[in-house]
Amino acid sequence: MIIKKIKLENIRSYLNQEIEFPLGTVLLAGNVGSGKSTILLALDFALFGLQKNLEGASLLRNGETHGKVEVVLDIDGKEVKIKRALRKEGQRILQDAGNIIIENELKNLTATQLKHEIVSLLNYPRDIVKKHKPFFYRYTVYTPQEDMKHILLADKETRLDVLRKVFGVDKYKRLKENSAIIISWLKGLRKEYEGFSSDLEVKKQELAGKQKTLNNLKAEINKLLPEIENIKNSILAEKKRERELKNKIENVSKLKQDLTKKEAELKFLVQRKESLVKEIDNLEKEISSFEFKDINLEKIKSEIDKKEKELMNLEKEIDEAKKVVAEYQAKKENSQELLDKISKLDICPTCKQEVTEEHKQKIRDVENKKIENFENMIKEFSKKLEEKLSAKESIKADIELLRHEEKEASIYKTKLELLEEKKKRNSLLKQELSSLAPKIEDLEKEKSKIEDEILSFGDLEKQYQALMLKLEELLAKEKELLTQKASLEGEIKNISATILELENEIKSKELAMKKVGKIKELISFIEKDFSALLDQVEREIMLKIHYDFDSTFQKWFYMLMDNELIKVRLDEEFTPIIEQNGYNIDYNYLSGGERTAVALAYRLALNHVINTLMANIKTRDLIILDEPTDGFSAEQIERMRYLLQELKAKQIIIVSHDPKIESFVDSIIKLRKEGHVTVVEQS
Repeated sequence: MIIKKIKLENIRSYLNQEIEFPLGTVLLAGNVGSGKSTILLALDFALFGLQKNLEGASLLRNGETHGKVEVVLDIDGKEVKIKRALRKEGQRILQDAGNIIIENELKNLTATQLKHEIVSLLNYPRDIVKKHKPFFYRYTVYTPQEDMKHILLADKETRLDVLRKVFGVDKYKRLKENSAIIISWLKGLRKEYEGFSSDLEVKKQELAGKQKTLNNLKAEINKLLPEIENIKNSILAEKKRERELKNKIENVSKLKQDLTKKEAELKFLVQRKESLVKEIDNLEKEISSFEFKDINLEKIKSEIDKKEKELMNLEKEIDEAKKVVAEYQAKKENSQELLDKISKLDICPTCKQEVTEEHKQKIRDVENKKIENFENMIKEFSKKLEEKLSAKESIKADIELLRHEEKEASIYKTKLELLEEKKKRNSLLKQELSSLAPKIEDLEKEKSKIEDEILSFGDLEKQYQALMLKLEELLAKEKELLTQKASLEGEIKNISATILELENEIKSKELAMKKVGKIKELISFIEKDFSALLDQVEREIMLKIHYDFDSTFQKWFYMLMDNELIKVRLDEEFTPIIEQNGYNIDYNYLSGGERTAVALAYRLALNHVINTLMANIKTRDLIILDEPTDGFSAEQIERMRYLLQELKAKQIIIVSHDPKIESFVDSIIKLRKEGHVTVVEQS
């Protein structure tokens, strides 16, 4: 893995900054607090997300609600771009889903999915990463100097636990620990099986007793079975008789229904005969008492039509007379009105001349003569009108009389028609009456035959009651026997179930006894053979690692320290042993430069051993050294030049504020603070 570029947005002192990383040795230079460590923390976040020792509050810039880190890597010649983001919700700072672009193929993933994708790309062992998260990355690529000093100063068990995890051999210790847990569990299981099977003989005796009881119960049931069979046969015979009696009762019931039907038919025919005789007698009386009349209905209707036409003509004449009288009356009123006006008129409205009395008199004479003539005409036509009105009333009276005669004639005609109907019905009734006698006789014979057949069956109800009483007694006896049988079968079922349980329990206890033996053998194998094998395998692996680790550790230390008086080596627990003038001295009593040299040599030796053990991981080409020269003398810093050349990594990133390192690195990225914002200068 090679870092090509990293972009920070609202991350600590960075507002929006993009930094490119070339191959070779790259120095992140700047004063304390300029933002050097922020770049490494942002890289850690981009790869693995937030962790216990890397919280969102330590990354997001104060006062901002969103932050982002983008990093571009080269992994096996493929360009990989990773993006992670932070957001502030209330007082909490959370990580958002991110994405990864591999050779222009975008994948949007959750924070956890993104971490697994990167672990897969880096080819880290999944079981180690799953248990220890980015801790593996910490000891292969980037180890803060303080973390390495912590390993050196920790007690030997803690140090060995860390190294076992790093080397991937902690599984042997876990196997031994798990073996102890399994042994404890097996011993408990053995005790449980021994307790479970302790009453095996008692259960076998109990089983024998239950089987004897079961045989006795089966013998009792065998005694009941023949008696039950006899009772069932008797019940079947009586039920057969019951069915035969029911059939007879049903036949008698049908005969009684037929008898009832015949009696009803006979009764109906007798009543019908009586009714016919009575109706025929009444019809003959009505026919003989009918009075015949000579009435011409058509002539009456013709006379009515004639009178109605006369009435219609007369009404027209009356209307004409009324109009004439009204006209003469209107003319008379006009003349009278003119007389009234002329008597009051002094000046003519037309010529405006005085109207003389003589002229008025002439007009009066003319109009009076008209009025007299009009009155005569009114009298004459009023007289004619009265005559016509009188004639109209007379004709209306004639029509009314004719209407009455017409009604009487219609009634008589209807009576004649009814008389004919009665004659026809009388004839039909006589025919029906003559046919009833043989039918009545036949029905009486059939009725008598059915009555005789019913008597031939005897008292079936009494026979049926006696049979049902006997059947009831048989069923009660059967129920009693079946109850006894069911009770015995219930006991047999319960005892059989108990026997089955006992048999299964005995089998389980016998199996438990066998398991106790196997468990003892397994405990012996784990305690003696398996644990010894684990110890041997772990010892051989750790010895091989120890040899590589110790030789590499000494190589790097002596490259940094040109002091023949100080010698270093690793003991069996990988603890650095430091000798000075033939005496072992404590790490804490070393000078600052000596302590840093021990820590850096240990760090680089650890990196070498891991890369050797796990040749397929993709972070072999990258090393990040955080303040590797802290406390170094000028001579020691100069020796760093040769150490870096000896590392032969494609990309080495050094974080330091010591300007002397600038003389032997390939590239420098300078960082400085302007206010509260980091500014980057690349050269």
